[in-house]
Amino acid sequence: MKNLSKKDLNVLLIALGIIILLLTFFLVVGNFNEKTEVLTAETESLIPRLSRLQEHETNIAFYNEQIKEAGDNITAEKQSYPASVRVEDLIMFAVNMEYETSAIIDAVNFNMPELLGDFDAPNADGEPVRYSVYRVSMDMGAKFGYEPLKQMISHIYNTKEKTTLDSVSVSFDSGTGYLMGNVAISKIYITDGTEVYVPTDVPYGSFGTDNPFGSVTIGGDAFADDDTDDADDAAENEEIANP
Repeated sequence: MKNLSKKDLNVLLIALGIIILLLTFFLVVGNFNEKTEVLTAETESLIPRLSRLQEHETNIAFYNEQIKEAGDNITAEKQSYPASVRVEDLIMFAVNMEYETSAIIDAVNFNMPELLGDFDAPNADGEPVRYSVYRVSMDMGAKFGYEPLKQMISHIYNTKEKTTLDSVSVSFDSGTGYLMGNVAISKIYITDGTEVYVPTDVPYGSFGTDNPFGSVTIGGDAFADDDTDDADDAAENEEIANP
């Protein structure tokens, strides 16, 4: 084997270095080109999304206006629905209906509130809120004439808060001349759990009296009425004795 001269060895080393440099260059450039193609494809796939986002940004003032309008509409519609319906509200509904229609309600039966569903909607400030919708029903046993029955139905549908007539069943009582039957109604209420319950106004009714015999006056002598009565009796007796 012929020995290589120092000059030939240097040439070979230089050639080997060039080959290694070229291999490294092509490997790096090839890998870079591959990554570039992947990034280019990903960028192109994001272009439609970018266009949509730019469109949303352009219309963001309109969207905020629509959200506020929707919140205002929901708030206005909720005015027809109480935040809660309790037994006392149903009792006063029956009392008021009896007063305004001249029907005679002699029995009531209350049913537990029933959850109809939940929904998310913006409030008046545009913030998302979870609302729950409940239905509570009441059955009323009553007797009435034909006109009061029609008045009852009108009263139910003219109520400010949403009230529905679920069913009416009547029969004629030949002994009294009344229609006897059952009227079932339902009320709907919507709540997000933060509202303050506003009870139905209940008329004040006095219970008993501190002055059952009319002998006590406020701010005067305790038996002032008795003294007046005694004086009147004495004058009357004197007239009888001395006519």
